[in-house]
Amino acid sequence: MSGLSDIGARRPTPTAPPPSHGSYLTIRDNPNLTMTDPEVLNTFKSAEEHGGSFMTHLARAGIAADPVNRALILRTWPSIYQTYGPGSALYKEGL
Repeated sequence: MSGLSDIGARRPTPTAPPPSHGSYLTIRDNPNLTMTDPEVLNTFKSAEEHGGSFMTHLARAGIAADPVNRALILRTWPSIYQTYGPGSALYKEGL
């Protein structure tokens, strides 16, 4: 494969290697924010349960995503971990 998409543009290259199981996810834009894999999953589940229509679909995408794309979603929408992440009023474990 040449690395070109169907429309001829270059596909983006992930900036970070995927974290291994049991690792921590550090958000590049906020290096002080570190979450374990279960915390990331619980954040997306909390967003799915308490968010509006768009946030529910975004949370479902995060739940289904691989580790690289989960990190991409959290970097792109920091309001997810700010509103639904560990330490927030809406964060719940074991959903």
